[in-house]
Amino acid sequence: MNANLKTILLTVLTLSILTIAIIELMGVSSTAFINPKSQDHVHVSYLDEVSQENNENELALTTVEFTTSHHDFGQIKEGEIAKHQFTFTNTGKHPLQIERVIPSCGCTVPHYPKEPIKPNEQGVIEFEFNSQNRVGQNHRDIRVVANTAEEHIILTFKAEVLPAE
Repeated sequence: MNANLKTILLTVLTLSILTIAIIELMGVSSTAFINPKSQDHVHVSYLDEVSQENNENELALTTVEFTTSHHDFGQIKEGEIAKHQFTFTNTGKHPLQIERVIPSCGCTVPHYPKEPIKPNEQGVIEFEFNSQNRVGQNHRDIRVVANTAEEHIILTFKAEVLPAE
């Protein structure tokens, strides 16, 4: 490598390290390790507004009851897409809002209501299990996150996938 190029690269590296050190010591950055800049009133005010807005958007907690929380597909052939629906009832006094449904595997695709479910009304969480490349015993979870007292609700299913012929 050319001696001039080495000198230039070393100078750039040194200046970069020096700049980072100055920023750290001055506390200009709120992410500084040594002397972080405290949040000024503008940031705190903004954070307070966001926090207040989130609290206003939070729904009151409710309860939900699933007809069943487990399904057994039995034996299915590899490549088959098995479908099932978990039926539930909002047994609480407030609307039930399902925030998200998280499958434990990419082989499972859930479909769930986006609109709130009123008290005493029923809803359905449907899912599809793609058995391609899943030969053998399969035990999967589907995590439901909603405005319930429970942090999340776990639904499960199993299937024995037989090799395609």
